[in-house]
Amino acid sequence: MRILIIDDDVQIRVGITEGIDWASLGIEEVRNCGDGAAGLALYEEFRPDIILADVRMPEMDGLEFLQRVREKDESVKVIMISGYSDFEYLKSAIKYGAEDYELKPIKVKNLIQLINRTRQKIIRERFSKARVEEYQSAYEKNFIREVLQGEVVDPNVITGFLQNGFPRNDTRTVICGALMADPECDGSDYGELDYEVLHFMESLGEEICCYRVREGQFLLLMPAQPSTLYVFNQQNKMKYCYENMKQCAWYQECGITISLGISLEVPLSQVKQGYYLACDWLEYRIFDGRESVHMQTGIPDKACITDGRKKISDLTRALTEAFLAGSEVQIEEILEQAGNVIRQDKIKDLNIVLEFVLDSCIEVNNHYIKNGYRKKPFHTVSVHARLDQFYFLEEYLEFAKNLFIGALIQEKQDIWNKYSSTIAKAVHHIEQHYMENLTAEYMGEFIEKTPNYFSHLFKKEVGVSFKEYLNRKRMDKAKILLLETDLKIYEVAEKVGFHDSIYFSQAFKKCMGCSPAECKKG
Repeated sequence: MRILIIDDDVQIRVGITEGIDWASLGIEEVRNCGDGAAGLALYEEFRPDIILADVRMPEMDGLEFLQRVREKDESVKVIMISGYSDFEYLKSAIKYGAEDYELKPIKVKNLIQLINRTRQKIIRERFSKARVEEYQSAYEKNFIREVLQGEVVDPNVITGFLQNGFPRNDTRTVICGALMADPECDGSDYGELDYEVLHFMESLGEEICCYRVREGQFLLLMPAQPSTLYVFNQQNKMKYCYENMKQCAWYQECGITISLGISLEVPLSQVKQGYYLACDWLEYRIFDGRESVHMQTGIPDKACITDGRKKISDLTRALTEAFLAGSEVQIEEILEQAGNVIRQDKIKDLNIVLEFVLDSCIEVNNHYIKNGYRKKPFHTVSVHARLDQFYFLEEYLEFAKNLFIGALIQEKQDIWNKYSSTIAKAVHHIEQHYMENLTAEYMGEFIEKTPNYFSHLFKKEVGVSFKEYLNRKRMDKAKILLLETDLKIYEVAEKVGFHDSIYFSQAFKKCMGCSPAECKKG
């Protein structure tokens, strides 16, 4: 194999070229150059198997080089070299097909391991792809790809080609299947998987055609007729073929999961539209997870989706209030409600869930800032980065549950670390039950001390009396409800433990410097 190293830092590129025993790694030849433009010219002459390219270079940077070389060769493995400050740039590089990346300062041990992994992957791919190519001609593969990309549009050409795949050459209408590997699967064995899928579908003896679109992605076709019942039966036949495939030993051992989307009937000449309809319905796997089947039954109701978005927006406030109330049970219930709304209204855009979680975090943080807390519960940048990693709905909801409940547990732990175990127990109880009839007598009994001793110890550790602390806690909660809900003043009073709204108003004004009505007006 051959490696090309591209870096404008002479010391780095020469050091890598001359400082590693490439022959022991199975690398026969290594060349280097100082920028992307020179690298592109050298690539044409040298045809390397692996390229190490710096992110930031003169003339042509690493990202442009990557895009240009990808236009020439999809199989060459490009590893980006970058400093810590180029993280966003690296994300773009991965998006455009970079194999991996190595951060500066380069550690030789890590680089050798990365080169070894990449070399092994190339060996596996070449072996597997050779078997795939034996089975499916380059012409057929390229034709299907060109049809789906809109490069071949003549309906007669498309129909004539695809009819050859069916036992009867008069097929005019089909249902389309989008059979795809699920996200985040290890793609190292896609070549072997592709061969097995194609071989399996041909062996079924059913009127089903299977075409490889790209690694881990296939177009399935079955004849259809303009009959709702017939189409439904054909959809279930395709599903049955998929379920049989999942029982194969090769599938269960490959470590890759596959899901299926199935369209309604389309003319054979419009297979592109049918395939992308199937892809659209396949997106609903975000609700059901890996190895799921999604059959088109009609057109989603846009009004229903809009209503679902509003419901999720309303749940943002509910999740914030549940956190501020310290209720783990309410947090779990609200997240479950959010999941149910998204599933029932078939909301495929999970950015709505991302915004729901992030907005709730931001609202909680804003509350802490307004009330003078020194520490915010959520680091929203890192939360956003974690949410970006997920694909399935359950992953979002599980992360959100762990995030909010984890922050509550941390807050409780902070209380236990700040005070003695006796007063920490009392403070935690007040946080949970401030709206109840709490007295010094009750609290003394709760912590198994006399009321006087409890009051003395509480003021000594917390800095204010128990009564002042409880009153302040109630007023803080009341302020949130006044500003952020439509509750009437007497309803707010009841929610924070006051049964006399007049007394509540007097106490609120004394504590906050304004009346509840003035507070509600902002």
